[in-house]
Amino acid sequence: MINSLLNFLEKYIEGILRDKMKAYKINRKITEKINLDLIGSMLIEKI
Repeated sequence: MINSLLNFLEKYIEGILRDKMKAYKINRKITEKINLDLIGSMLIEKI
């Protein structure tokens, strides 16, 4: 009984961590793109 509960918790936590990592990677890609766009527009303004 306790074993199956621990197994469930372990899988549950792994799932949460995996989702967080996916979200983090997506957010990082979006932020990088925004930063590149900002840098690009700043460079264009200077020219």
